[in-house]
Amino acid sequence: MFLHHLVAILLITFSYVNNMARVGTLILCLHDSADALLEAAKMANYAKFQKICDLLFVMFAMVFITTRLGVFPL
Repeated sequence: MFLHHLVAILLITFSYVNNMARVGTLILCLHDSADALLEAAKMANYAKFQKICDLLFVMFAMVFITTRLGVFPL
């Protein structure tokens, strides 16, 4: 996980240094759009709200697949 974060920081820095901040920001927002749903599903799981947890996880999966496989390649 440390290596993942290190590479992410290097890529963000690289996009800024090469005057590609718009592209870097767009990719960052695209990849982070599903994270809020995943964190909400985790909190629902910790609170023992299983139906809400399942619903949030399905929503997370749909957003994740759509953004990573549908929007990102464009």
